[in-house]
Amino acid sequence: MKSYILPSTFAVLIALGCWSVLPVQAEDRKAAVQPAAVETTVVVDHAGCIACAKICSDCQLQCDMCFAYCNGMTAKGLKGHEKTAQLCVDCADCCKLAATLTARTSLLSADACECCAKCCDKCAEACEKIDDDKHMHECAKSCRDCAKACRAMTQTAGK
Repeated sequence: MKSYILPSTFAVLIALGCWSVLPVQAEDRKAAVQPAAVETTVVVDHAGCIACAKICSDCQLQCDMCFAYCNGMTAKGLKGHEKTAQLCVDCADCCKLAATLTARTSLLSADACECCAKCCDKCAEACEKIDDDKHMHECAKSCRDCAKACRAMTQTAGK
């Protein structure tokens, strides 16, 4: 029964002259559904953004490795790695966000870089307190480099 209703509905629309209106209404609906163009990027030094994103990404990797190292040291009963483990994993997340937003030249990249620089400073400070430990000093160096790159990016963005 439905197979007879559908063709007859189109026949009625054609007979009434409404058929030509349907494509226009469909086009109007498409236009209404599509969002207005929103500016999502800022014209900036693209090479500088990519360089900063790579440094942040490298720091994320270093912090994640240091987090695993600190957890291992804590499991062995060594004191002082609990705080650095937490700071390293948090710093890694900040670095990931800054790398992602900076790589796509987001309007929020300067804010992310500002936050990342602060996180890296705290992580580096904590890692430097653990003497004679290669892993901790590598993480601290990576954090210092990342903080420097993020501050430069923030200044370039005019924040």
